[in-house]
Amino acid sequence: MMRFLLHTLLLLTCLAVEYGFIHGLAVPWSLIPLCLAIGVFFVFTLHVDLGLFWFVGVGFVSDLQSMHPVGETLIGALVGGLLIYVVQQHISHSSLYSVMILGGGVSFVWLMSSQVLRLLFGSSATFEFGMILEEVLFAMLLSAVLLLIIPRVQKRVSRTIRLQP
Repeated sequence: MMRFLLHTLLLLTCLAVEYGFIHGLAVPWSLIPLCLAIGVFFVFTLHVDLGLFWFVGVGFVSDLQSMHPVGETLIGALVGGLLIYVVQQHISHSSLYSVMILGGGVSFVWLMSSQVLRLLFGSSATFEFGMILEEVLFAMLLSAVLLLIIPRVQKRVSRTIRLQP
């Protein structure tokens, strides 16, 4: 129960940082998908329940903050489920290349499906393919950085902070 509460607070904090701070920056920097990259990290570190929780949480908050009639919660659940299937069935180890490709692929599928649904529902008149590619590039880089940095930080923290007697 405490683990679920801790991860819920972490998700809400990351969502507040992404939607409150990152999306307020100038155009290339406002496209950083922080929470999606963290969800990809959880899936690749075999915490699939947390990864799916993050994808659905990001979709739910995206639905709340946008005015488009597109169900991003459903898109997040489907994309997260597809990523979990691919990782569990077809990826034997989490190499840097697979994390980058699937991190960018998840972002690409999410953004393309939401753009196509916005065009179909008539809530958007333009298709911003250039911005989608920039966000996919950021997702690839951020997924790789998280996979490289977080295990090293965890080792250093576990050496200095002793949690169990």
